[in-house]
Amino acid sequence: MTDNKSLRILEIDESLTALYTTQAELEEEMTQAGVERYERNLTKAIGRGGESDTTYAQRLIDTKAEILAEEIKAWREQAELKAGRRHVALKYLKDIDAREAAFITLKSVLNSLSKGRPTTSIAIEIGGMIEDQIRLKEVRAKDKYTFKNIDKAQRRKSEYSRKRNVSVFIQDAHGIEWDYWCQKTKLLVGSVLITCMLDAVGIVEEVKHGAKAKGIKDGVKTVSYLQATPDTLKWIKEANAYNAVMRPIYEPMIIEPLDWLSPVSGGYLTSLVRPLRLVKTSNRNYLEELANHDMPLVYKALNAIQKTAWKVNKEQLELLNSLAHTDSELGGLPRATDYTLPEKPADIDDNEVSRLEWRIGAARVYEANLKLTAKRQRLFSILKTAERYADFPSIYMPWTLDFRGRVYCVPALSPQGEDYVKSLLQFANGEALGTEEAADWLAVHIANLFGVDKVSFEDRIQWTKDNTEMLVAIAENPYDNRQWSDADKPFQAVVAAREWAGYMQNGLKHVTRIPIALDGSCSGLQNFGMALRCEVTGKSVNLLPSDKPSDIYQEVMDKAEASLRKRLDDRFDELTDTTAKELAVAKVKAIYFEHNPEGKPDGLAKFLNECVDFKPTEAKEKPSDMVKEGRKAFEWTMASYHWLKFGVSRKTAKRSVMTFPYGSKEFGFREQLMEDILSPAKRDLLGDIQRGLVSEEKFAEMFPFKGDGFMASGLMAKELWDAVRSTVLKAGEAMEWLQVAAKMVAAEGLPVRWTTPLGFPVQQDYKETKHQRVETTLAGKRTVLSIHRAEDKVNVRKSASSVAPNFVHSMDSSHLLLVTARFAERLREKGLDVSLALIHDSFGTLASRTGGKDGLFTIIREAFVELYSEHDVMENFRDEMLEQLSLEAREELPPTPEKGNLDLEIVLQSRYCFA
Repeated sequence: MTDNKSLRILEIDESLTALYTTQAELEEEMTQAGVERYERNLTKAIGRGGESDTTYAQRLIDTKAEILAEEIKAWREQAELKAGRRHVALKYLKDIDAREAAFITLKSVLNSLSKGRPTTSIAIEIGGMIEDQIRLKEVRAKDKYTFKNIDKAQRRKSEYSRKRNVSVFIQDAHGIEWDYWCQKTKLLVGSVLITCMLDAVGIVEEVKHGAKAKGIKDGVKTVSYLQATPDTLKWIKEANAYNAVMRPIYEPMIIEPLDWLSPVSGGYLTSLVRPLRLVKTSNRNYLEELANHDMPLVYKALNAIQKTAWKVNKEQLELLNSLAHTDSELGGLPRATDYTLPEKPADIDDNEVSRLEWRIGAARVYEANLKLTAKRQRLFSILKTAERYADFPSIYMPWTLDFRGRVYCVPALSPQGEDYVKSLLQFANGEALGTEEAADWLAVHIANLFGVDKVSFEDRIQWTKDNTEMLVAIAENPYDNRQWSDADKPFQAVVAAREWAGYMQNGLKHVTRIPIALDGSCSGLQNFGMALRCEVTGKSVNLLPSDKPSDIYQEVMDKAEASLRKRLDDRFDELTDTTAKELAVAKVKAIYFEHNPEGKPDGLAKFLNECVDFKPTEAKEKPSDMVKEGRKAFEWTMASYHWLKFGVSRKTAKRSVMTFPYGSKEFGFREQLMEDILSPAKRDLLGDIQRGLVSEEKFAEMFPFKGDGFMASGLMAKELWDAVRSTVLKAGEAMEWLQVAAKMVAAEGLPVRWTTPLGFPVQQDYKETKHQRVETTLAGKRTVLSIHRAEDKVNVRKSASSVAPNFVHSMDSSHLLLVTARFAERLREKGLDVSLALIHDSFGTLASRTGGKDGLFTIIREAFVELYSEHDVMENFRDEMLEQLSLEAREELPPTPEKGNLDLEIVLQSRYCFA
């Protein structure tokens, strides 16, 4: 057996010795796999000239940048005061911030540490990067529009030389002149910066070696190189050794994880793998506080979750392995091969427009392939892990908490993973359906997976029964019967189809192993609705009994769509592109005559030109308030038409509504719309154009927005913001009150602390990081250098903006843990094992354990009511804030928002609050 010193278990049943030995060996291999991954990534980084992006190099940059910046400032001051002829590099280094110059110098030198480059070569590279930084600052000052285009184009490039080339190309194309530096100038500037680094920083030293050279008498010349000092090399070696072992690849266990009895006692069996902590934090004081906190239900629930026995679904593993090596992209899997670059046009050498179009198309494909690579790496890593554990009859997952008490599965092969990852796992201990009710829950689950989840349970059951033939066909041959690929959760749908086929064959004796998921309806709003007893919010998120589920996403979208139609005077159905523009122009004219009742035609013409034909690149003066109003009227009228033409649905509103209770604002809505709706739509259509599937005319019809749609996303964000605020007013009041309270506590220099209903201590401790911002446009990505000083100061702004999402997460985690504890108690009374699949606001167990008075469906509701009936969470939060505030500030803390009239007990009768 493995050395007892490495075991954190003293007594082991003899019959389990082999299993425990294997587990210990697996844990040792997890650490070794992490070491190999770290070394592999390090080798890749050095090979591509990206050593400055490694963990140890980043630490060197963070700690040495300020020192080098001060040395550069000192050199400039001395050079300014020096009598006689000044150093040539001075006039160039005066144009760049010393911190920026320090960052560029460190980055370039560190990228060369393992490559043995001559000092001259490094100096010229540094000088060139300094020039590029100064050049692009001037471009930005002269023409922000051109700078934006350069910045956007550079983001598509990975190599520095390509970033520089595209910036020069765009700059020259826009006629912005620049006196490019010669090699000698770059060498002089770079040499000064290297000298400053050698004098002040001390992590590298200059050494000289002989090298063969033509034109020299003995054929040898002395070449200077920069290399790490012995102390630096020793430090890097030690840092890499530490970083490697601290990054194990955590995998499932083949025995039950150790129970959590303290913040440092649970999870993996041995110390051969880096031990877990109950809460992932570097705050030792907080860990000590956790150790002294009485929270038995938290430990009880987390330990119960860890006792769920899983097994790999071999049939599903075979399907995924097969599809992973194809380009089918079924179910959202990444294709096996990269997308091909567009064919180069015949006139690419002579036609600048053709060349530019090809480059743009090629850049788009290159970007897509980078994303593909990352997705493929994760897919194959998951499949490799699944194959490794496929033959074990049972596997278990260690679980930990975040600082809000939310539960997280440690391994990547997790019931909290993506759809395909979840589909690979099934309960090791299955149970026969046994009753018609259990079969109905299986049917409901299948309908949910296929997206039929906005109708009654009866309709969902009927949908599954009506589609039995399709489901059985999928189960028998998912390769040829691909209807599953259109499901909301395609790979789980395949697994569920097999279960239904088994039920068709074996009836109620069929043994099922999949979790029947019961998901909350926008759980953030559900928790706020319960906390404030809000009937309006409760109705929208299914806290009240109803014959069919409410759909808050559709409710909000309906309000937003009605507002868009109103902006078009309710004429959208009769409008064309031409008449829509005429309507927008008419609104602009109305604004003109409202401000100028006797306005002259020439004045109107000028106003229309400023509002309708305005181009941002031509802006020379700040527009008047009237012009701003006119532009807004025109743009928002056209955006309303374009949105309705493009098509809106509940999907348009879903993410905004989901993230609202977690603190997302109107600007956040805008970013989400770009990320989820507009950018993917445009990207896909442009790809279809390249493949010849869509014409340019059809593209304009299908994506009618101006540019990338950013302006239109602003209008939709506003409409969604207004709609969701009016729909869940009380939740908005609660969020604003929480922000006021947290801001007051943080303003006194204190972390915001509160205790969840289950006794878990939340510590929201965001520190103010004193930093100097160094924005380099070409020298790698934009980077913020953080100087670690004054870390004890609380970040008031972040504390206020983060408290609402953190508070509501601490409530949904309390609900999940309470459900788990109560459900485990019922199962234990019956002598049954725990089988639970949990994701924050989603609860799953076997179909046979879902319904009935002791089933998970009932316990979820009972625990929700118990949580908010026995705890006034808003008042408790206020009491804890008062304890933290000074005597003077306590009088300023406003009361909590007034509660509504929601009868919490009625939630017990709600069919769809978690369904």
